[in-house]
Amino acid sequence: RFLKSFFAYRREEVAVLLCLDSASRVLCARELGSGSVTSVDICTREVVDLSLRERAARVILAHNHLSGTALPSKADVNSTKMLAQTLRLVEVELADHLIFADDDFISMRESGFL
Repeated sequence: RFLKSFFAYRREEVAVLLCLDSASRVLCARELGSGSVTSVDICTREVVDLSLRERAARVILAHNHLSGTALPSKADVNSTKMLAQTLRLVEVELADHLIFADDDFISMRESGFL
């Protein structure tokens, strides 16, 4: 519910990063940027920088799909795997990547994509 509020009434895709401490308490939630009606670019360097500045042990990435379906695209899957590998190098866990669409959402971790 908390993350869903970032996507309400948006007419473009938006990416949000939730930084958590080792006890999974929220340190910060920041919008990383917005894109077009079909995509949003996520800058790996910005995710790593924010994670380290906030001293996060784990992060959750979230973005919305305007198409009405929360299923991840091939680009979503590939970029998420690459981001998880990069974060692992600086000892930050990508705990999940959530995709929101209308009143639905999908957890890439629970769905086996991550």
